Amino acid sequence: LAVDDRGRIYILDAATARIKRFDPCDGKFVTLPCVGGIGSGARQFRTPHGIAIAPSGDLFVADTGNQRVVVYLLPSLALRRVITRENWEPWDVAVTLDCRLFVSDYANGVVHRFDKRGQWREAYGPFVKPTAIAVDAHCNLYVIQEGQKDVVVLDEHGKLVRTISVAEEAKGKFCPT
Repeated sequence: LAVDDRGRIYILDAATARIKRFDPCDGKFVTLPCVGGIGSGARQFRTPHGIAIAPSGDLFVADTGNQRVVVYLLPSLALRRVITRENWEPWDVAVTLDCRLFVSDYANGVVHRFDKRGQWREAYGPFVKPTAIAVDAHCNLYVIQEGQKDVVVLDEHGKLVRTISVAEEAKGKFCPT
């Protein structure tokens, strides 16, 4: 799930490898044209797991099966870039307000940090199979790990801030949509 700066809601339908946007007039989700579908082409996905939208209007898709993160520009859906690394498994993506990108790497047990131009900067970890990630209003990174009961919270430099065991502990930390 991702929300753009105009409040439009996007979901990633992993079963069909399609991205859908909620249409308030019809009261349902509609499939975005020209992007998605199962495959390895530049506009196709294989077992995608995460999406995020940057304040710049970039839509990021963690295309796990193709071992890449694909970036499209909203609303045109122009292909902006494809981010690849050797031997990684991008599972989820999160973007800060200043457009830094975080990518959870399930296979290597780390979260990669990229600058706003898509250049790799560093990796945080180790984690136990990191899956879902999120960034709060203060650029803290929240990491969920498969099989672990607590959420790990790191500051913007990758230092441990705290762990969270119940959702209420994160209340009020995220920007309202």
